[in-house]
Amino acid sequence: MTMRQTLQACARRWPVLLLGLLLTAGAIGLFGAGHEIYRVRTEAVLNEPLEAAPRRILTNNSNSAVPTVHLLAALANNGLPSYHFSGSDAPLYGLGITPRSSVRVNNVGGQWASQVSEPSVIVESIDSTEEGARRRFDATLNNLQTRLTMLQEDMQVPARARMTLQGSPGDPPIEHITPSQPRAYAAIAVAGLFISVGAAQFADRRLPRRPSRKNATVAMN
Repeated sequence: MTMRQTLQACARRWPVLLLGLLLTAGAIGLFGAGHEIYRVRTEAVLNEPLEAAPRRILTNNSNSAVPTVHLLAALANNGLPSYHFSGSDAPLYGLGITPRSSVRVNNVGGQWASQVSEPSVIVESIDSTEEGARRRFDATLNNLQTRLTMLQEDMQVPARARMTLQGSPGDPPIEHITPSQPRAYAAIAVAGLFISVGAAQFADRRLPRRPSRKNATVAMN
C-alpha cells in the first residue's frame, strides 16, 4: 500500500485511528504516573568477636567472616542467589522500578570477576514512597540481624565468640530519584502510531465502505 492509499484509509477510518491514538496517550500517561523512586541504602559489616574462641560458625581461622557473610546473605534472600551487579555502587532500581529490597555481598569485583575484600553486605530498598522505602529497609535489616542470631544459636556459638553486624552510624538518608524515561515514551508513541495506522488500514479493508456523495449522486441519476 502506498503512502497515499494509507492516508486515504486513515481518513476514511479516522474513528479507528483516533481511538488508537487516544489509547496510546493513555498508555504513556499510565506508564509515567507513579514512578517516583525513594531509595535507602547502607553497608553492614560483619565484625569478628573481640576475644578469640575455638568455636566458629563455619571455620576456625580468622577469615571465617567472609564465608559467613555469604551464608548470611543467602539466608536473608531465602536461599536465592543475589544479583551480581557490574559494580558495588550499582543501584537496585537498575533492575526495575518495582518496590523491592535486596541483600547482597559487597563484591568490589567487576561483572565477570568476583572479589570480596571485606565481610560486608549492602542492604538496599526502593519504593514509590518515603514511608514504604523506610519500612522495607528496616524490615530487611531486622531480618538480617535475626538471621545472624539464629544462625549462631543453631551452631551453639558461645556469646564471647559471636559475630556482630554493624551498619552505618545513624539512620541512612532516603534518596529521592526521578527516573528520566524519554526513550520509553518515544517507543510507546511510535509503536502506538504504527498500531493505530495498521488498525485503520485493516478496518478499511475489512469493513464495507460507504459510498461517496459523488457516487451516490450518479447512482440516483
